[in-house]
Amino acid sequence: MKEKKIYKRLSIFFWLNIVLLGGFFLFILQQKGENFGNIPSNVALERWAIIITIAAIPFALKVFHSLLKKLKAGEAAHFHNKYVWLYTARILILDMVALLNIIAFEIYESNNFIYLTIVIIFAMMFCYPNRNELTYSTDIPDNTSDVPVDEMGESTTQEQQNEDAKDNINP
Repeated sequence: MKEKKIYKRLSIFFWLNIVLLGGFFLFILQQKGENFGNIPSNVALERWAIIITIAAIPFALKVFHSLLKKLKAGEAAHFHNKYVWLYTARILILDMVALLNIIAFEIYESNNFIYLTIVIIFAMMFCYPNRNELTYSTDIPDNTSDVPVDEMGESTTQEQQNEDAKDNINP
């Protein structure tokens, strides 16, 4: 039940974030109108914006995945709280880079900032919350098992153990 509530909240957060970011981006584009680009561009800022955008997208996606693996291996008591925090941090990393590009577009009116913002919005589509990740926390498999294992690491049944015992007795 808790997983459904968290999933619903994260889904609402995700779509609200996309709508607000897209709406702000479209508002800035509408405000500039058709004739923009009259301001001389800052080439250094464009280069850094491209570098930051290219670095932030895999960073946000990969670091979340790596930390989620560690979180699943850890204690399950605080899993949901930490998952929500990690998810929010991932979205906020991408939001900050998108806002950097939108503000840079507002100041310098370069098409590169438009394209970078669109790329980030598409990258956010990979951040949609996953219901299976939330339910996995309660189903962490236990490494200890009641099934006996032979020398090769293969599980054996009681019948196989009896046959092996008979073979060991009768040479």
